[in-house]
Amino acid sequence: MDEILTSIRRIISDDPPAKPGRRSTAETSSLADLPGPAVSPREEPVSSPMPAGPERSTTGLLSAESHSEAASAFASLNHTVFSKNARTIEDVVQDMLKPMLQTWLDAHLPSLVERLVRQEIERISGRS
Repeated sequence: MDEILTSIRRIISDDPPAKPGRRSTAETSSLADLPGPAVSPREEPVSSPMPAGPERSTTGLLSAESHSEAASAFASLNHTVFSKNARTIEDVVQDMLKPMLQTWLDAHLPSLVERLVRQEIERISGRS
């Protein structure tokens, strides 16, 4: 191992140092054999101005008369909804659900409570 390192050091020291800026003929010939650049430079595409789209008309789909009728209908609806006597959908749903919920609870609550109490008693008595 020492012999190999010694011979490498000797070879390195025998080579005269190269002058900066000059390359050996072996280096220049190897560089001359290299192909050109792998990627050719691309020109940046020139963006052309966007064509103008169709102009939007300022007239709406509705005539002025239809527009005013629709606006008055919405105003009337708004007044009806926010008046004191108006019922909301939530009120209607609550009124409809109360009897249905009462019927379901009358039919199912006793057996539900009985089953849950029995399970809890069995759980407690099993640990004692």
